[in-house]
Amino acid sequence: MSGTTEKAVAFVVTRLSSSRLPRKQLRSIGDVSVLDRIMSELAEVEAVDQVVLATVAEPDNEPLRVLAEERGWTLFWYEGEVDDVVGRLHNAAQSFAAEICLLISADCPLVHGPSVGELVAAMRAEPQADYVGMLPDERGRVSLLEGVHVARSRAWHRADAMSDRPELREHQFPVIYQRPDAFTRLDVRLSTAVYGEPHRLSIDTWADLEFMHTLHERLKSEGKVFDLPAVVGLLEAEPLLRSLNSHVHQRRLVETVHKVLFIVDAGGPFGYGHLMRCRELAGQVVERLGWPVTFVLDDEHAAQSVEACGFRVLWGALGRQATVAPRSRSSVAFSELAHGHDLVVVDLSARRDLQPGWRERLTADCPVVVIDREDSTAAEADLIVCPGITGRPAQSALSMPPVASGLEFAIIRREIRRYIGLDIDKDIDVLVYLHDEVERDAVSRLAAAQGWTAVVLTGFREGFPELLARSKVFLSGYGQTFYEALALRTFPVAWPLSALHRADAEAFYAAVALPKYIVADVGGLASVLQGALNERLADAPKLTDGTPAIVQRLAELRKTWA
Repeated sequence: MSGTTEKAVAFVVTRLSSSRLPRKQLRSIGDVSVLDRIMSELAEVEAVDQVVLATVAEPDNEPLRVLAEERGWTLFWYEGEVDDVVGRLHNAAQSFAAEICLLISADCPLVHGPSVGELVAAMRAEPQADYVGMLPDERGRVSLLEGVHVARSRAWHRADAMSDRPELREHQFPVIYQRPDAFTRLDVRLSTAVYGEPHRLSIDTWADLEFMHTLHERLKSEGKVFDLPAVVGLLEAEPLLRSLNSHVHQRRLVETVHKVLFIVDAGGPFGYGHLMRCRELAGQVVERLGWPVTFVLDDEHAAQSVEACGFRVLWGALGRQATVAPRSRSSVAFSELAHGHDLVVVDLSARRDLQPGWRERLTADCPVVVIDREDSTAAEADLIVCPGITGRPAQSALSMPPVASGLEFAIIRREIRRYIGLDIDKDIDVLVYLHDEVERDAVSRLAAAQGWTAVVLTGFREGFPELLARSKVFLSGYGQTFYEALALRTFPVAWPLSALHRADAEAFYAAVALPKYIVADVGGLASVLQGALNERLADAPKLTDGTPAIVQRLAELRKTWA
């Protein structure tokens, strides 16, 4: 307790229904959740008299009730309008008789207790101040203490009365900072080492969470604590770490947010290649545009995979009967898949076609994008995106939408990108991903006879990016992973599933100026693999991720949609 007459209460503002990364506050960095880190840090601040977990009455937030009871936290459960953030916090301040109010954003895991204590002490020393502002340090660097706002309750009361538009009530007291004539600011320069070049240290997206994981692991390996001063020092010493989430879009006070739907064939006979590339594309749609994404899937492993990255899932399929939904999920009818969305992205197996008129039956009153097809199915779309090179004949009889294709659109997932440029021992001769059991067995027998080290995959495998980085040759039916293999200096060998796949593989080898190692049958397997193992990729092009270029095309399409 502070022992002063002005009661300081820290309100940790939390909602679990984030559109970009749901339940982000309950996700862990290391072995501690974001919310636990914040609550524990604030509990040690002597200048703060009470810490309150402040949320709103909606079903998504029910886990907070349970957590508060388990941890012994004080909970404020607001029964008013869900989107009225100003009203909720003003009500909370009144309920707890707060005189100095600390608004703590629960998506900022690096709340720094000593700095919070300094701000409260400075406020208590200046009775005329309405709120605190943080000055740059003597070198002109900004404070990186994010998600901490300190004000007197009278300022919150006045701001509540002045916030007369939705955009002013749906955010955290923006009117206080917009009206310097109505609120007295106290400028404070913190004494601790929390100053640096501007960079986002909040968690709104998958990229932000991975950024925090990386910082945590790097500091842990150096025997350092994961706190704000240590992170500031690490970013100053290794500024390239900022690139992990420097591309994330910071939402403005007022902006249009479009809802995006990805419909993907995944699991079973379709494998997970379509899912993996769409997961990366969807992640960058969220991060670069700030648009929330939902997936339509009918494979439980696929559903869990995308949910782990913060995407919502609807159980269903396009143009075929969906598999039976688990008890924990409910199916969505074909005609309702696109309902309420502003952009639809379709990535289906090349082995199947949709019946003519599928676009109309989908009832998508928004632009539709088809991935990696230039056929009658894709003809009904508004844009075709081929993430790489294709060797397909022109569909002269069809009126086709615009096509975005080429090396500049090749998707290289973030799991792959983190291995690029590392000095990794190539201790696997052949990494195999084939759907056909006969073909897999043929490769296994050949590898045993030749003394090659081979890893044969039959489906999704955790740790695949590392396996690919360690491999000299990657053998598959041709697909997006060929570009990722090349980025990791692993030679890609095609065993095509069809004539179309073969044409695409031949176009790929020509575009990247590599010998065409293509398996036609089991009889030619040995010579093709032996030739590929003898190849060196020193002169091959260094591919970069083309996902941002695809995201830009999606944004342009949505902007011009009439």
